[in-house]
Amino acid sequence: MGEKAIESKPLKGFVFLKDLKEGASFITDNGLEGTVINSNEGSVLCYFTGYECDDVELKKYWLKNHKRIAPETNVKKKGS
Repeated sequence: MGEKAIESKPLKGFVFLKDLKEGASFITDNGLEGTVINSNEGSVLCYFTGYECDDVELKKYWLKNHKRIAPETNVKKKGS
């Protein structure tokens, strides 16, 4: 018998980042806010604008920068 591939599903109340359109704003479960710039099969390019975090170094790394992150990152679309 052939094995079935395991299908990933986002957490309840979330969507995968890869399912958002370019220009959509989102927030991750840990408070990182950003906008989708573009995506491909392996990653999603995002611009990050906010982070609910007290760690100054983490904020420096993420904020006001373009970063590629995993397409199956759990996010909530802002404004929905």
